[in-house]
Amino acid sequence: GYGSLIGQRPLFEPMSLQQVYITSPVLETIMIHGMTTEKEEVMGLLLGNFHGHTAQVVALQIMQRKDKTEDRVEVDSEQLAQASQLAEQIGCSVIGWYHSHPHITIKPSHVDVSTQRLYQYLDNNFFGLIVSVFSHDKVTKEGNIKVIAFQSIENPNSGQLMEIDVPLSILDHPEELGFIGHRDSCLSKLVDLQNILLAEERESYIRAVEYEDHPFSLIHASAVYKKALCRLLEKSCSPLLHILEERKIQNEKTIQRLAHEISILEARSINLFP
Repeated sequence: GYGSLIGQRPLFEPMSLQQVYITSPVLETIMIHGMTTEKEEVMGLLLGNFHGHTAQVVALQIMQRKDKTEDRVEVDSEQLAQASQLAEQIGCSVIGWYHSHPHITIKPSHVDVSTQRLYQYLDNNFFGLIVSVFSHDKVTKEGNIKVIAFQSIENPNSGQLMEIDVPLSILDHPEELGFIGHRDSCLSKLVDLQNILLAEERESYIRAVEYEDHPFSLIHASAVYKKALCRLLEKSCSPLLHILEERKIQNEKTIQRLAHEISILEARSINLFP
């Protein structure tokens, strides 16, 4: 498992969120989403429920980016409405949001803090999750991925907004939250992710050629688009195919094990009730 990322809450804001629980399949999906690009941030919404001042994340909704930039990400209101409908279908609510920080610190930016505060005006327990990707340890030079949960508060002395970490615990067994079908749900989101990434690249290409008629510019835009598609195949589609193949092998082994257990139970039942 990933263990726990524990932080301390201040005493001057007792009514804010105290703890976040997230299942490993959801966290793995968020990490994979973050690793799809090291040039721009990605974003999604966290679905689950609040129990008092504790949040339980049981699913996610990957968002298609309206605009791709290095230091921020935007989505449209229609996608937010769709996420709310999805949450209702599985008996949940939209309780948080996540985004990536490629090649930069995991610390929330001032834009992150301000955005988070706006969400908290709607629900004081609403929280943000940041996954830092494509970072390297300064000593070992090894790549690492970091994750934090945070909220925004007002500094009691200056009145300025500041971030505060929320204790985050990762559950390796989704059934601990009583949500069946966790892993399959997250796996389907990874499949959806491929279509989202393809749509983003297609829209970028259309915007690039929409008002362009110079042949060299059109050739350049086409080459950039093809390069992006090749990268998508290499960095996202191929790893997903490997994951699906591994899942197929695991499922086949599970089927064989269950079939063997069934045969044993049938033999026992025959002996008990000849």
